[in-house]
Amino acid sequence: MPEKEEKRRYRRVNAPVYFSYTPLLSRPAAPRDISPGGLRMYSDEKIKEGKLLDLTITLSDGRFIECRGQVIWAKKLPPGSPAKYDIGLGFLALSKADEEILSEYLADY
Repeated sequence: MPEKEEKRRYRRVNAPVYFSYTPLLSRPAAPRDISPGGLRMYSDEKIKEGKLLDLTITLSDGRFIECRGQVIWAKKLPPGSPAKYDIGLGFLALSKADEEILSEYLADY
């Protein structure tokens, strides 16, 4: 069977960052993985594909990045999983400066 072609533009990493999002009320959470292009998270809330979210990403060094994200995919997880849903978000409005900050930060992981 042929290998699956990697279509991601950025390498995903598991790095110490936290984020929160609105309009949903949520407590800060750690993503499953993150890249300058988006992040993957667990959620007990069902969030529809296409939903726009305002994100605040807090880096372990105290810096933070604010941007808009869009739910690209959402998958229901089986019983016994750490959450009800696995969700992929793409960053839509990440400034060039914030993309560079995030890329530099993630390069260490």
